[in-house]
Amino acid sequence: MQNTEANPENAGPTSKSRKGTKSPERSLNRGSNAAPVQQSRKMRRLKELQKENVKLKRLVAELSLQKLTLRDILASKGL
Repeated sequence: MQNTEANPENAGPTSKSRKGTKSPERSLNRGSNAAPVQQSRKMRRLKELQKENVKLKRLVAELSLQKLTLRDILASKGL
């Protein structure tokens, strides 16, 4: 059995040498891992919105064409 006080590398977070301090590796890792995840979510959402935008533009174009077609039909019948 090892003595944790004799070997500070094996000491837990309650050891006197690390008590009250934050590990810089921890905070850096947490920040660097969160940014790419959030960025990929934003990119995924952007692509979804772009696809939806294309569908909506296509729908507006089809409805506009139908409207013009119906207007021409009504005009040709003299109504």
